[in-house]
Amino acid sequence: MNTKTKGNNSEEIAARHLISAGYEIINRNWICNNREIDIIAIHNSMLIIVEVKSIYSENIDDPLESISYSKIKNIAKATQDYIDIHEITKEVRFDIITVIKKKDKQIINHIKDAFTIPQY
Repeated sequence: MNTKTKGNNSEEIAARHLISAGYEIINRNWICNNREIDIIAIHNSMLIIVEVKSIYSENIDDPLESISYSKIKNIAKATQDYIDIHEITKEVRFDIITVIKKKDKQIINHIKDAFTIPQY
């Protein structure tokens, strides 16, 4: 399975998790100015921006280690573009969903309010 397929599988798992928790998915893989937001959802009148991280290895335990400050800045800029284009007035929250696959088990971790928008 290639990296793109693994990422798509993890995003599908994350989307199903969100839907089962009562979130409304309004966009997936939204791209603007070469920046991508994995999942955009609405929950409790908030705009939820979700970064999905997956690990398909026995050697790495924490997918959050792969989210750099630069990645967070890009998500923040893409979010601002989304808000401007769609004239969003809702409060925004940034979540991260990690999907860890080890042998036959899959661990999903939903981290709400994982980071705030940096100033740029």
